[in-house]
Amino acid sequence: MFSLFLSCLAIASACLQVVSAQYNSGFHRRYYIYRRPASNYPPNADLRNYFASASDVQQTAVASPAQSDSRSSTSPEKVQLDIYYETDCPDSMRFVTRQLYPLYREMESILDIRLIPYGKAREYYNTETKKYDFMCHHGPSECYGNTVQSCVISLYPEKKDQMNFIDCMENYPRPSQSAAKCARRMSLDWNKIEKCASGDEGNRLLHENAQLTENLNPRLYFVPWIVVNKVYSDSNQRMSLRNLKSVVCNAYKGDHEKCPKSF
Repeated sequence: MFSLFLSCLAIASACLQVVSAQYNSGFHRRYYIYRRPASNYPPNADLRNYFASASDVQQTAVASPAQSDSRSSTSPEKVQLDIYYETDCPDSMRFVTRQLYPLYREMESILDIRLIPYGKAREYYNTETKKYDFMCHHGPSECYGNTVQSCVISLYPEKKDQMNFIDCMENYPRPSQSAAKCARRMSLDWNKIEKCASGDEGNRLLHENAQLTENLNPRLYFVPWIVVNKVYSDSNQRMSLRNLKSVVCNAYKGDHEKCPKSF
C-alpha cells in the first residue's frame, strides 16, 4: 500500500512539472513577447489623452512639410542668369534677340538677369593716361558698343530699360553704330549715355566687366557665356543657345504657367 502511495505521488509530481513547463514556455512567453512595455505609457496618465496627443503629433508631422512647400512655392527665388557677351558678336546678337529678350518678355517675374558686355576682349593699363586700353574681338567699334551698353546698365537700373535698349542695338547688323538711334527710340538720354561712354566712368565700367569676365571659373572660351544660378555647366551652355526657356524652367524651384511640367 505504501509503495502504491509513493508511485501516485511521483506521477502527480511529474504531471505538475509538465504543466509548469508548458505554462512557462507557452502562454507566459507569448504574453511577454506581445505585451507593450509599461514604460511606453505615461505614468498615471489618461490613455485617451495620450493617444489623442500622439495622433496630433502625427498630423503635425505630415502637415508641416506641406506648409513649408506652400510657402516656398509662393515666393521661390528667381533664376539668376549671368550673360557674358560681345556687342558685335553674331552669336551674341542671335542669342539676345532670339532667346534672351523673348524669354525676358515672357517670364520677367522669375528672372534675375545680369548683363556683362566684354567677352573675349583684352585690357591693358596705360600708365600715361592712367586709364585702360581695350582690344576687342570684333574691333574698336565693339569696344565702344560694349562701353555704351555698360553705361546704360549703370545709368538705368530698371531691367526693362536695359533689356529694351540692348535688344534694340542687337537687332541691327552693326549694333555699336545703332546706339544713339536706340537710345532715342527707348526714350533714354543719349547725351548722358555718350558722356559716360567717352569718359572716365565708361572706362571704369568696362574695366569692371573685364575683371568679372577674367575671374570666371572655368574661363570663358565662347560667347555668349551663360551662367545659371552662379554655376556654369556645359549642358546648360549648349541648351541655352537653343532653348533658354527649358534651362530656366529646370532651374526654377516654383511653379510658373509658362513652364510645362515636362521641363
